[in-house]
Amino acid sequence: VLRAAFAAHADPTRAVAMQAYMKSALPFYGIAAPLRRKLTRAAATAQLASDTAALARAMRTLWREARYREERYAAIELPRSGRAHSKLVNLELLPVLTEMISSGAWWDFCDDISGNTLATLLARHPREMKPLAAVRMIDLSMPTRTVPRRPPSMGTPMSIISRSLPPRASR
Repeated sequence: VLRAAFAAHADPTRAVAMQAYMKSALPFYGIAAPLRRKLTRAAATAQLASDTAALARAMRTLWREARYREERYAAIELPRSGRAHSKLVNLELLPVLTEMISSGAWWDFCDDISGNTLATLLARHPREMKPLAAVRMIDLSMPTRTVPRRPPSMGTPMSIISRSLPPRASR
């Protein structure tokens, strides 16, 4: 359903420019982000996940079988596509999110995941997430780790994760 909707709204001219800008091996449909989010939300509403495991399966399938970059964006956006899915965001999604960050390893994917779903998990499960966020920052700073490529204005991987953390209480 989602792929058909994306294909119906494809803009080949825009797709070439988007792929060049992102230096992506995956081609683009050429869909602007607001329309892509609207189409993703409509597809998610039409096929609601019954539980977190079903949401994780849908995210993983979209991610792994993506033929276009917008399909990966949709996989990342599924947890916040409608109230029903946002209620399913819990620690069971961590393995999927970790796979997306590790295999995607590009600033647009990592920024979206850390600024949205991981931030939600941190807000809902601070006791479990804070130690994981600290470990992840150390892992991303290791020289053997592939760090997502990003424009200099985006910041370092550590600053992106740090922005997901709630502000420290005044002392």
